[in-house]
Amino acid sequence: MLNTIRLKDIWLIPNLVTISRVLLLPFFIYFCFQENRTLETIIIYLILMFSDVLDGFLSRRLHQVTNLGKLLDPLSDKIVIAGIAISLVWTKGFPIAYLIVLVLRDFILIIGAIFIYSSKHIVGQANFWGKMTTFSLSILFFLYIWSPSVILNYIVLIISIIIFTISSYVYFKGFYINYKETNN
Repeated sequence: MLNTIRLKDIWLIPNLVTISRVLLLPFFIYFCFQENRTLETIIIYLILMFSDVLDGFLSRRLHQVTNLGKLLDPLSDKIVIAGIAISLVWTKGFPIAYLIVLVLRDFILIIGAIFIYSSKHIVGQANFWGKMTTFSLSILFFLYIWSPSVILNYIVLIISIIIFTISSYVYFKGFYINYKETNN
């Protein structure tokens, strides 16, 4: 069966929650760059992270899982993660090398997803390792915002890089398999 993306699905509650996450990002960036606004930054950050969980929960609970949502959710995640990481590079010393690799990988994943959809009309879904990457980045970003301990930040950074590497391998392997099947 041909999977389709219906633009009218944008008005479904889970998809509106997903879109609101991107619309809330500028507020995070604003507070992140302000002196002595750590509490506000953390509150906006927690709302961003909660909305990421909420949209998936609502889509399943309300039986509103759509191909548009499957596309918007990871795209929204990538935009929000990049915005947060860029802000933290400038304000909290988040490693710029990790930011570059993260953004480059996410760009390649978006291109791969577009290729898979255009050639097979399949909208992929996040896998376990993708979700673990988002989770580990969420903890890492929180620690950089809060700044409790350089050592703790470093340990979580290493764990996040390991999960990120596994996730990248799994996604790229999946794209390669889909590419080979498309060309056969």
